[in-house]
Amino acid sequence: MIAIEAISESALPAIAEIEAELFEKPLSLQALKSLFYGPAFTGFISIENTSRAGYVLAHLTQDQIEILSLGTARQYQRRGHASLLLTALISTVRDTSCFLEVAADNKAARDLYRRNGFVEVGIRPGYYRRGQRSCDAVVMRRG
Repeated sequence: MIAIEAISESALPAIAEIEAELFEKPLSLQALKSLFYGPAFTGFISIENTSRAGYVLAHLTQDQIEILSLGTARQYQRRGHASLLLTALISTVRDTSCFLEVAADNKAARDLYRRNGFVEVGIRPGYYRRGQRSCDAVVMRRG
């Protein structure tokens, strides 16, 4: 069973570990704390069998929300964590536009966002750096 909870400060080290597992340039624990204590922060964590398995981090302003990071630890992927986290986030901001950027070559993530009502609205050429190469970011919007 998967539970979804608002992110607390005690969850930040687990989120930092997941970030480090998934991303070439992960958010550090210090960066996560800075986000957490910022006035516009909102986010959720998924828990499976007492393990912190996934998270979504976002900035909420008066008229839009921007998803900053969404991740599920590899051992928990393909179990529905990301969809449940998106649903929790979207349900808290029902009538607010939601934006995100995703790597153009991340088909699984782009499909996840499409299934959750996001549409592609733009491209940021060369946005992501991966060693010697770059990858475009696809800007997606919901609402």
